[in-house]
Amino acid sequence: MKSWFKNNFLGLLTILTLFVVGCEKENYRENIPEPYNGNIYSYDIGEGQVGSANITNTYVQNRVAIVVEFGTDLSNITPTIEISPGAKISPASGTAVDFSQNGQVTYTVTAPSGDVYEWLVVITEQEDPNTTPDGTDGTEQDGTDTDGNGTDETDTDGTDNDGNGIYTDGNNTNSSN
Repeated sequence: MKSWFKNNFLGLLTILTLFVVGCEKENYRENIPEPYNGNIYSYDIGEGQVGSANITNTYVQNRVAIVVEFGTDLSNITPTIEISPGAKISPASGTAVDFSQNGQVTYTVTAPSGDVYEWLVVITEQEDPNTTPDGTDGTEQDGTDTDGNGTDETDTDGTDNDGNGIYTDGNNTNSSN
């Protein structure tokens, strides 16, 4: 047995080497930038931004989601963007971009290796703080029941001020009599 092993050592070494090289792992994460490769680490627009950016880096997507205060001018956003060391981004950090059309812009990050990754940045504007849940501004003067309690909020003295048959007591009678 010793002589067989001694005579075939070089052949066994060659087979073992081929086996190890043939078992090299595939890159199952080819759509995801590896750490320090083609990532966006922070995205900040300064005034108007609510909280930090929500950054998602998955097999399916590379995405940055930002919430801004109601009334923020989305046509001229100038972000400060932190990316992987050695990577390049387009549009560049500090370049004004327009989010007013559909609230999103696609950025391209080129890793030092030359791999290119697309990042979708989405900005969502907060609701108007003066709007009620039913979409009105709460100042109806047309006899509307704005809070759903069955009474006309413009009738404050127990009378039917707008002639709609609804009195402030909600029972269609004049409660001041």
